[in-house]
Amino acid sequence: MQRQDQLKYCERRKPVLDDQEMQLIEGALLESFNQHCKVDLALFDTNEDRHITGIVTTINRYTRDIKLSIAADEWEWIKITDIIAARL
Repeated sequence: MQRQDQLKYCERRKPVLDDQEMQLIEGALLESFNQHCKVDLALFDTNEDRHITGIVTTINRYTRDIKLSIAADEWEWIKITDIIAARL
């Protein structure tokens, strides 16, 4: 098996979140936005999940992404579909 084929074979699959978990994630994002409090996010990646903490400053419902303020003058746009967990 070639190296590229091995990597494809070993890639993790994104977990399927049920409606209740999605509601919990969206609720945490909304509370972070409304209350200006930090939220811890787990973002899916095929190799290893990424964890990031910040305050939601923008929610774009049309494109289903958020703008997360990580530090002063540092932010990141995140697709809501990439989030697999959110904790306040």
